[in-house]
Amino acid sequence: MRAVFRHEVSSYFTNVTGYVFGAFLLLFAGIYTMAYNLRSGYTNFEYVLGSMSFVFLVIVPILTMKVIAEEKRQKTDQLLYSLPLSMTRVVLGKYLALLVVFAVPMLIVCIYPIVLGAFGSVYLPAAYSAVFGFYLLGAALIAIGMFISSITESQAVAAGLCFVVMLLNYFITSLASYASTGQRARAGARHRRRVPAHDPQRLCLRRAHAHTRGAAARRLPARQLRL
Repeated sequence: MRAVFRHEVSSYFTNVTGYVFGAFLLLFAGIYTMAYNLRSGYTNFEYVLGSMSFVFLVIVPILTMKVIAEEKRQKTDQLLYSLPLSMTRVVLGKYLALLVVFAVPMLIVCIYPIVLGAFGSVYLPAAYSAVFGFYLLGAALIAIGMFISSITESQAVAAGLCFVVMLLNYFITSLASYASTGQRARAGARHRRRVPAHDPQRLCLRRAHAHTRGAAARRLPARQLRL
């Protein structure tokens, strides 16, 4: 498994795939950090990672499209079968290599909250919890992309199928988040309309308002008669 792991890691950093992946991720991390933390003045670094979830639409297909599909196209998967390893260890070696490649730009992203903390109050536990959650989300999506790469021999087909799956996941997650936000807003509106029984000041104000409206309604016919 170690040989498979070392071979996969070196293959990603001896061609442009690993560098394109890292550059794309760091580019959008820098853009959203500038937009949220520097220009808007938010101290929550987790807003950056929450808005960056769409980058998985591109980085996961780039990272996983050749992991097994290229082996099958070049028929080098037969060499993997001849190794004194089970297929489980081969797959785990490839998967761990992908996690290491993904971890390299994420380690650079971990420096951002420390730099921002020098210019403001950044809550580091929340920031690094968001970084860890973002990494776990990427690890889960990389596993899906690796499975898609194993069912085809073409890198283009693997990348296209992976992009479609990532797009569906993004829309479903966005719709679920929008629905939960709407439910919380409606629940908050119902709570604001409800007058609690233990709040005598609100009850007195509401009764006074109702009494004023009732008095005005009772005086209205007299004014109409005088007119």
